[in-house]
Amino acid sequence: MPDLDNDEIHAIIKFHAAAIELIDSAELEIRHAADALINLASSQAPDEKQLDINWLGQNAGDDSDDGGPACLAMWLNYLGHDLTTDNVVRATGLGKGFRYTTPYNLIAAAKMYDLTLRRVARLDLPHIYREIDEGRPVAVLLHYPSLKKHWDETGNAARWVLVTGYNAKVIYYNDPRAPDDHGKAISLDFAAFEKAMLDATLDGNTPRQGLIAA
Repeated sequence: MPDLDNDEIHAIIKFHAAAIELIDSAELEIRHAADALINLASSQAPDEKQLDINWLGQNAGDDSDDGGPACLAMWLNYLGHDLTTDNVVRATGLGKGFRYTTPYNLIAAAKMYDLTLRRVARLDLPHIYREIDEGRPVAVLLHYPSLKKHWDETGNAARWVLVTGYNAKVIYYNDPRAPDDHGKAISLDFAAFEKAMLDATLDGNTPRQGLIAA
């Protein structure tokens, strides 16, 4: 490495300091944007809107160990069906031993019961509000360890939950990973729910991903 004179050293130090200041400024802008989105979501939320959707567990039968079919079974039962989680697992066509369900597996299974679903890749809280306001739940893929209340200590993983309501401060969701109906209508503040949606990238998934009625 060549020797540097004092002017060159000072120039490098000034450049380094300016770069750190620029990075800090960018991080602050990102935090401000995230806070603004959460504040907007809060301002648009009513006092209370919650769908009474009965809970089902993903481990309720022989074929199921994934939250996607359980979320879909809860949704379909809310519409008047009488299904188990295993009924929906079989409708996906995946069979025993599958590791996870994709949005398209669940879309295909829903069609078997005359429910048309659509994948949303940029799901935000106001969109969830609109669906709930219309009486429709939303299935959301989250980074499960980011949730404040969870029943999985096996490490990083993506899990499906079914959003059933919201108020001015929290999102309500059913968690099929729970061992019993304590997984019904769990509340989580907006910032934490937003983080769990974004953290889905830690599992190699698209952030803000969900299923809505088409």
